[in-house]
Amino acid sequence: MIERKYGMFLHYGMNTYLNAEWSDGTAAPSVYDPPADIETKAAQWVKNAKKA
Repeated sequence: MIERKYGMFLHYGMNTYLNAEWSDGTAAPSVYDPPADIETKAAQWVKNAKKA
């Protein structure tokens, strides 16, 4: 078993697009508009987390 000292949690959801801390679930699905390069950005987040 590998012991690690740090962890990381990324939460990326509807609130990201609403610029809100909380959501009551009533936002229209059309609000969800991820950028075209979201997979590239996510890969960069993982790369940076591994380097940290």
